[in-house]
Amino acid sequence: MLEKTIPVGWSDDITGEFLVDMRVEVASERGIVARLANQITETSAQIESINQDERDSHSMTIKLCIGVNSRVHLATVMRKIRSIRSVVGLVRG
Repeated sequence: MLEKTIPVGWSDDITGEFLVDMRVEVASERGIVARLANQITETSAQIESINQDERDSHSMTIKLCIGVNSRVHLATVMRKIRSIRSVVGLVRG
């Protein structure tokens, strides 16, 4: 079997916005969507879409698509989201 290799390299100067889907599990409480949006915008991330699905009277799932500019920026956004007391879980994708 003949193997073919292709050389690749990563640019040192990557710019642009990268879209990331997230699913946030939260305890249902008044203003939680606004609080979540506020924490995200404080990191200068762009919210492309936000949807909520109420699972029961005590919890809901918030689905987000956000724009970040790097892996480090994404980590910062995720830390901010996790700092909200009502957040039970956070998953990418």
